[in-house]
This record gives sequence, structure tokens and C-alpha cells, in this order.
Amino acid sequence: MNGDADESVEEDEPGPVAAVPPDRWRALPARVRVEDQSTSVPASDAPDPEGGRNPDNDWLLRGV
Repeated sequence: MNGDADESVEEDEPGPVAAVPPDRWRALPARVRVEDQSTSVPASDAPDPEGGRNPDNDWLLRGV
């Protein structure tokens, strides 16, 4: 060991990020209006989580 740690480190080839020109991130993308962000299809009602059954009655009937 001669004290020079930098000599043993080899330079890697530049990755794909280094190959992209830095000017690419200088401008922001075009703004999106709020009207364009909302859904155009009305939401439907959520399905019945109990499947039309009353879980309280099922619990009572199991204990009989």
C-alpha cells in the first residue's frame, strides 16, 4: 500500500442519467387545468359489502 487510495479506484462509464442533457429539466411541463383532471364519468354506488344479508341476524341464528 503506497498511500494513494485514488489510484485503485477505476472510473465507471457514465450511466443513462449522465447521458441525458441537463437542459431537459430546465422547463416545467405544460399546466393541466382542473377541469381536465376531474372524471367525466359519474361514480356509481358502492356494492353492498354485506351482500344483502344482515350479519347481526346471522350471528344471532348461529347461537340458536
